Amino acid sequence: MSLNTVMLIVIIIAMAIVIFILIMKNIVRDYKNTQIKDQLRETHGQFLQDDEMNEIEIVGLSYGLPLFEYQQEDNIQGLTEKKPVDIYKYENYLRKRWGISEHDSAINRLGLLADLQNSNWQRDRILVDELEARAGKDDFARKTLERLNDATQMYKSEMSSYNFERVSNNQLMVTCLAAGIIDVEISDKYLIENTGYARSLEKALQVIEPSEVKEVYSTYAWDICRLSAFAKWSFWLGYISRKEMDRCFDACRELVQKNGDSWEEYGVSFLLGLTLDGLNINDYADSTRYVIHEVLEKQNVQFK
Repeated sequence: MSLNTVMLIVIIIAMAIVIFILIMKNIVRDYKNTQIKDQLRETHGQFLQDDEMNEIEIVGLSYGLPLFEYQQEDNIQGLTEKKPVDIYKYENYLRKRWGISEHDSAINRLGLLADLQNSNWQRDRILVDELEARAGKDDFARKTLERLNDATQMYKSEMSSYNFERVSNNQLMVTCLAAGIIDVEISDKYLIENTGYARSLEKALQVIEPSEVKEVYSTYAWDICRLSAFAKWSFWLGYISRKEMDRCFDACRELVQKNGDSWEEYGVSFLLGLTLDGLNINDYADSTRYVIHEVLEKQNVQFK
């Protein structure tokens, strides 16, 4: 048997093994998906037809549309899909990316989003970084940073039972600001003048191309969009009840009323937030632009 023949046999065997592994992987995935679906039907999580949805569900889902479109759902404005839902995809995504795997972890994550803690943390991280960068040449920045540092040290002394050795002073200041433990008045100019923030905002504006350009300081929409989407998917998976999902949707509406201005501004805020969170804006650009201009605005969906 020639060397070429042996090589050909080896290649064929290797290809057969790869094909076999891929087939088995799909079989295992489908089996897990079926198991989860069967379990889902036995719990309080269900798919709702469009005519079964109430008003708060219709409104609440609209705030999650950028993520529903990104996930290529075929019924982005509903609580079911035209084709069978790949439940395993959502189970895998929520568990690996966001630590949601059952009722308690779902409620905890949804609560953090409803409190806009991620948005607050992003904003305050940028502010603290900018103050530290300016402290040597800006008197206002130096004095503000001193007050912030004094308040942080006072908090540390009050919480002496906790071990702060692994937490930098910068991280602690940001955390205390975001959680509302300490409060220092800082102008929004420190946001818009920050290089990283300004660059991210410019990218978001280029994607949405709003009819009226406004300075957007908040990333609130990144939290609200995830609150809407995670509530829907957690309901699908049986992690939360319909009543709990509706409370999340109601929270979305209240947060938009307090923080939002328009669908275009919402889209910019959403993209700004995910970019500052380390995600690639290019991955979400087309789906977000489509949802804002071709769905929400063309359908005249009420913003708040």
